[in-house]
Amino acid sequence: MSDPITSRIMRDAGSPDLLATLAERLAPTDLKSLLLRVYKLRAGRMSPREVLQAYALQKLVRPSGVDARMLSELRSLAYRLLPEGFEALELSPVAPLGTVSVLTNLDQDQALAAVGACEVCSDPTNVLALECALRRSNAGRQKGGSVPAVRLATTLRCLRPQTQPAPGRWPHFELLALCSAGTDPGNHAFESDAFVTHIFYYLAFLEATRALGLRYSRLRVTLTGFSEAAAPWLRDGVERLLREQGHPVDPEPERAQGRNYYAGAAFHVYGAAADGREHQLADGGLVGWTQVLLGNRKERLLISGLGLERLGSLFS
Repeated sequence: MSDPITSRIMRDAGSPDLLATLAERLAPTDLKSLLLRVYKLRAGRMSPREVLQAYALQKLVRPSGVDARMLSELRSLAYRLLPEGFEALELSPVAPLGTVSVLTNLDQDQALAAVGACEVCSDPTNVLALECALRRSNAGRQKGGSVPAVRLATTLRCLRPQTQPAPGRWPHFELLALCSAGTDPGNHAFESDAFVTHIFYYLAFLEATRALGLRYSRLRVTLTGFSEAAAPWLRDGVERLLREQGHPVDPEPERAQGRNYYAGAAFHVYGAAADGREHQLADGGLVGWTQVLLGNRKERLLISGLGLERLGSLFS
């Protein structure tokens, strides 16, 4: 069923079947050829002044508000501190169409669809999950036995057309992301180890950014179990290790954010600015994406991310 805007467009175009024709009846290659031609004709009618006007007015195309040299230093530091066993990837700026809406429960409008049956990346963890699934599938076919865990990391400039501008938020921004995929050998050992690795990495990275001029009055971790099975290993494994290392950590059972996104458990890393106000910096949790992609309920996947622009704007 079409929305009011789409209904008006089809009515004005004099073609009530326009949406069905474009979405269902045209082959993907034919739709790509048609849209390329449409945008070529539109671009051919634009003047230099109109291009400049568009650049001035469209928030999606404006530069970041954070100095590129600081982002470069943060990116370099993030890669230098990666835990052992993590591979750093340079991702494509686009992903297959449906990466957001099919893998997650988010709306497809969260990503900017492109002409060639793809979408501009709005979150690198979605793409890292696809890469993890592909690698584990290929390794399983080649070895026929146990498949080694896959641990990937990246930094990527993401585009989210629905983002409302606010302090520390932009339509496009750079994200640092980690992804750990494997099979739990029992007693939630994989989940516990992955949580500890991701959280300790973000804490070490944030502490190291002080040398770049970033200032935190305090860093704090919160842990949330979205299921009863997650409570014991979060408490006895992750929380205990954090406390032993002197890191402030609190249970966050009332957390609502990500409750329908993550499966089982999640964490936050907060940083307090000089005025004492806390800001969420890193976010991560278990998801069931590789279970669906590989058709195996034993698959486990932990994703996490941290906004580099957010650090530069709030704490420098």
